[in-house]
Amino acid sequence: QLHQRNLPHGGFHLFDMLKSEVKQPDSLSDQPGCGFEKDIYADTAAIVDNHTLRAFPKVKTFFDNPTSFLDYKTCVYPKVEDCHDEDSYVKLFRQMDRRIERLAVLRMQPYYKKEITGRNRCIVGVCDLTEWEEYVRRKAALVQPSVFRRVKVKLPSFDDTDRLVKTTHKVEWNDGVIPPLSHKLVWWWFKWRDPDCEVVFRSFMKTFILSYNSFLDTVSIEFEYRTHFYDPESRIWRTI
Repeated sequence: QLHQRNLPHGGFHLFDMLKSEVKQPDSLSDQPGCGFEKDIYADTAAIVDNHTLRAFPKVKTFFDNPTSFLDYKTCVYPKVEDCHDEDSYVKLFRQMDRRIERLAVLRMQPYYKKEITGRNRCIVGVCDLTEWEEYVRRKAALVQPSVFRRVKVKLPSFDDTDRLVKTTHKVEWNDGVIPPLSHKLVWWWFKWRDPDCEVVFRSFMKTFILSYNSFLDTVSIEFEYRTHFYDPESRIWRTI
């Protein structure tokens, strides 16, 4: 049975419906090995009782009052800025560098497409614009990038008068001239032996791109690579 609530729209409250549907078995405590089921019921009851605005009367009053509101452009949309000190930079950049190496090595496999684009979503970190600019500045100081690009697009919306904007920043290194990582100078190659077929493979990057999404604050990588295998009969590396 559903319980009518004094809601603004005069409808039923979802959690009242849950309360009416979720019932604890009478013999649950008498059955051996039923601790898991009891935990499930307890968790469901906690959700019903606590995870609504009823537990926060001040928030509920504000939420129900049509004359009180926030301006999302000044309150929500601006990004949170962390501490831009050297220690914070070093820790953040080391984490991103290690993710870059891991994802690159993991993806530079034979028998796959050799161009990794933004569609692959190889995300290596999250940072604000100031941190991104400092990260790129340090990479460019080691090896000058071949290309800098910045593309602005308006996000799809049903309201064409005020659409959010996403800016994508891309920094590209070509011809195998790729900047080092904080923990490794030469990281854009990988060589291994397949234990199943006893074949030795090697992969290496030709192009490397750092990409920053200003709307999501995410840093991702794109790259193009080549893969060889060693032919013991001819004693040469062959392209796959």
